[in-house]
This record gives sequence, structure tokens and C-alpha cells, in this order.
Amino acid sequence: MNSLITVDDIVKVVSKHVGCDPDKLMKIKYIRDKEYIYAKQLVLYFVLKFEVMSLTDAGTFIWKNRSSLYSALNTVKNYIETSKIRNRQILDITESLTTISIIKTKVAKLECEYEAIVESNGTLFDIMKKTVDLLDLMRKTQIDLNEQLKVASNNITYYKHKSLIV
Repeated sequence: MNSLITVDDIVKVVSKHVGCDPDKLMKIKYIRDKEYIYAKQLVLYFVLKFEVMSLTDAGTFIWKNRSSLYSALNTVKNYIETSKIRNRQILDITESLTTISIIKTKVAKLECEYEAIVESNGTLFDIMKKTVDLLDLMRKTQIDLNEQLKVASNNITYYKHKSLIV
């Protein structure tokens, strides 16, 4: 799998956007609350979309059988095609996860550059400059993630107002 996004990232972002507890979402296998069922469907959709794990692994992670997986994927695809509000929510989650992926890629690249400078016995100035770059990127990452969380909080209010989440 080629994504820097993890299942935990997806669970946290989806939980934040849908307005449910991430721990409860993944610990309770059989849950009948609409928001949790919807959140699990979205987790499955994004796990496959960002190629975090295979369909078989996702099945053991979320549901027991293949028919439930395909049903969940079809449900999310139907939401995308038929519900403007849910489609917008899915697009918001996609944007949040894409942002996290981009940020993680940048951080990984800077860490590699930093290690290369250290291994090549770079000057103290080079090492300090890369350290400052890495810290600056981490600070921007935190700001970007905080902005994404604010957007998610605002969207939860919007979705609840539209009676999507009961």
C-alpha cells in the first residue's frame, strides 16, 4: 500500500466529521446507532480509497463478511450520487485526509534530507537550518490540522442542522 495515511488517521477524521467517538467506533463490532454505522461505512470507503489496506483486511477490521463490505461501499457511492449534503461531507473528509497525506509526505521528505545531512557530516549550519525547516513545517502542520478540525466542527453543526446526524 502506498499511502502515508493510517487507519487511525481515517478513523479520527471520519469520527470528527460525523461527530462520534473514535474509540467506540472501532471497539464495538455490532452497533446500531445510525451515526456509527455511517461512520464505519465511511472508514471502509476511505481505507480502500487511500489504499491503506486490502478489501480482505478491511473486512476483518470492520465487518465479518464480503457482502457487508460491498453493501457498505455501495451505500457510500449512493450517498455521493444522490445526497448533496453527504457528498459535501465526503468531499470535506477527502480534503482533510489529502491534506494529512501531503503534510506527512513533506515531513518524511524533510526527515530524509535531515538524516542525509547528518550522515554526510554536514556543517552545523546545514543541520540547524534543516532542523528549523522541520520545526517550521511541523508548526504549519499543526496549524493546518487545527484548521481542518475547525472546519469539521463547523460541518458537524451544519450536518446536524440538516438532520443528517440524529
